[in-house]
Amino acid sequence: MKLIVQVARIALKLLEGFRTKVLGAGRRRAMIMLETYAAPGGVFSWAPQVRQWLSDPRYVWYLGILEVNA
Repeated sequence: MKLIVQVARIALKLLEGFRTKVLGAGRRRAMIMLETYAAPGGVFSWAPQVRQWLSDPRYVWYLGILEVNA
């Protein structure tokens, strides 16, 4: 039982590191997109819903997965 608990702790730490990496990459990409698309005549002028997507945690996670896998 003690071994199972130790292995579970290690697995949680590994998973936590992955989550942190993915969320950080997603947030960085979302910030870059916010800055780029906010220019006059940019994407936000003809697709305003993109701004909402960039604040959605699921979309930020998606962007992070894309960045980590790139």
